[in-house]
Amino acid sequence: MGEAITIEECAREPNAVVVRISGELDSTNARDTAEALLSYVRDDDPSDLVAELSGISYVDSAGVSAFVELGERLQRNGQALLLVAPGDSRMSRVLSIVKMELLVPVHESVESALDAIASPAPD
Repeated sequence: MGEAITIEECAREPNAVVVRISGELDSTNARDTAEALLSYVRDDDPSDLVAELSGISYVDSAGVSAFVELGERLQRNGQALLLVAPGDSRMSRVLSIVKMELLVPVHESVESALDAIASPAPD
């Protein structure tokens, strides 16, 4: 068994909750991790979820799928999932390979993600 996933709330901004995820994200814990992430934003709260991923040491296709499904679920609630993976991180390479940015916004820093929430792009 790999390194357990930990989720830590880092900040609660007016329009977003920032969490840091660490550990190995795979088929054994992807669904539970997505459900745990949902607990940081309520359906009646318009806050977006910013997930900082630099602490993830391993991710498989189930983990990637969990982020896509979580993003879709939040979008149905009028919320958004924004992923943060610094450009030199393992997660950045994985997200780039799977073209995650086409489905879920990916940023290189928490500040960039929060700026995107504060100043959304026009439709």
